[in-house]
Amino acid sequence: MLRLPLCVFILVSFSAMSDTHHNIVLSTDYFTKDFDVTNYLDKVETSSTPESLQRFHINYEYNVGSWIIGLSTGNESGKIKREVQPFSINNKFSFYDIQVAYFHDNKKQTTEFEIGQITQDKISLDCVERRDVLLGGNCNNADFRLLDGDTFDQTGESSYLPVLLSDAKQQHFLLGHAYITSLSSMLVRLNASVKYHYIKHNFDSPLFELESNFLLDSEFKGQTLRSIITELKRELPQDSGWHDVVFESNVEFKKRIEKIELKAQLGILYSEKIDYQGPQKYKNNMFLKAGLQYRLSSQVMFGFSGKIYQHYLQGIQPILYTPKTAKFFAHPYGELEAYLHWRF
Repeated sequence: MLRLPLCVFILVSFSAMSDTHHNIVLSTDYFTKDFDVTNYLDKVETSSTPESLQRFHINYEYNVGSWIIGLSTGNESGKIKREVQPFSINNKFSFYDIQVAYFHDNKKQTTEFEIGQITQDKISLDCVERRDVLLGGNCNNADFRLLDGDTFDQTGESSYLPVLLSDAKQQHFLLGHAYITSLSSMLVRLNASVKYHYIKHNFDSPLFELESNFLLDSEFKGQTLRSIITELKRELPQDSGWHDVVFESNVEFKKRIEKIELKAQLGILYSEKIDYQGPQKYKNNMFLKAGLQYRLSSQVMFGFSGKIYQHYLQGIQPILYTPKTAKFFAHPYGELEAYLHWRF
């Protein structure tokens, strides 16, 4: 049975254009679990469920002759709900991209270069539960608490350390080429690209610095602290950086019928991870995108679009791939989107 999540994003987009070939686009979209119309999140066996997501993007383009220079930046904030401690995790990413495109062969071909970075803000987990054992942190009912020894020695006050601190960074560059032609009254664009990513996750925990065998071999509810720490480490990303090289090929179609524009895109990605210590279960990912845009006036456009991926965001967002999230990549993933585009 195909378990496809159709997550509806509401997208509002504003753009501004002038005679000096400047183009500015502001966009924002929002998702909540209520928009998961096929109950996909309930079908994936996980104790962590995405609850909400907000995204905001700014894109600027400058067109001069056969060149387009683009800058984009934005952020993404998400909330995850869990069945055990921590019951809620707020995750925030920020990004920037720099793009340069050159049109040649009478604008029938383009060559594109892009560099960019995604940064995950630091996450602090004050309390973590594993195997019914609660580790803290400022948890009054914790089975084991991490006392800040320096603060206690200096002030005599009991201050407790968070169980885990983590953050991540992804850097990338892309080289792409496109050939533009027509088929009857339809515009056809053939795209090919290679994109290199470098991903580094950082995490720190006072638990990992414990050396006392007395503490490590202490039992809590029939299990040692050492075994609980080992299990916690297995769920974390590797602490050394790794590389992800993605090859993509796709074809785009556009057709205009009076005030309506139809769009479709079909593509395939192949991803090869280098220096990645875990298994690479999925290397390929196929996708299909389709949409319809209706021009209400010279300034306002309204549209619907959808996209479907074979293996979640494999090859799209390598920073999201961790031992904890790997189960999502076993499933197809899709989004439905409604948007309003206003030119002013």
